[in-house]
Amino acid sequence: MELSEQEAHALYSEPSVRAYKRERVQVALLASNQVVEAYCYNLPRELGLTGANPGYANELSRLVEALEFDSAYAQEIAAFGEQS
Repeated sequence: MELSEQEAHALYSEPSVRAYKRERVQVALLASNQVVEAYCYNLPRELGLTGANPGYANELSRLVEALEFDSAYAQEIAAFGEQS
């Protein structure tokens, strides 16, 4: 999946996820084991926040399903939306 910088900025400017910060990571592709750089968005540890954002988890699981990721992955994400 690829988002432009503007699309990612728009996505993470929504109030419920505004505190998330963009971080560069390296990931190994499962099919080829090729290592590529990517960006992910994480809550800064110094905020001391714990737990899950159920609304975000529900939206993300629907996106993952729409993009036809493995259903087990979508279910794993959806489980964070069910936690109280």
